Amino acid sequence: MSESFEAARPVGRSLPNNMEDEESLIACCIMDGADVIARCVLAGVSPMSFYESKHATVFSVLLALYGDQKPIDIMSLASELVTTRQLEAVGGHPFLSQVTQRITTTAHAGFFIEKVKQWATLRETSKACTASV
Repeated sequence: MSESFEAARPVGRSLPNNMEDEESLIACCIMDGADVIARCVLAGVSPMSFYESKHATVFSVLLALYGDQKPIDIMSLASELVTTRQLEAVGGHPFLSQVTQRITTTAHAGFFIEKVKQWATLRETSKACTASV
């Protein structure tokens, strides 16, 4: 897929999405680090799987940390976002704190992985249907 995170959206409607599912998956990735990110990679979750561009950006940075075999936690994520000058664009430290407080356990990471994939599939289907009209 060569589209940007901010793919064209139908006028007057938003594409199918669920911010809570996206934030919960990001929280699982931050809290459980490489284990959950590896599961995301195996399941085919990518930054393009996220509807919200700031979620896609955070996930992209988490993937980069994972790929570089760097520690994955809220401090490493924040540091990398500062380095890449993206921290304020995603909502700063308050956003990262809010996201990590969304869940209390990563036991349901598989559920959130599947939900993010399902929403991404629904968006792709919706775009394809809209384009064919």
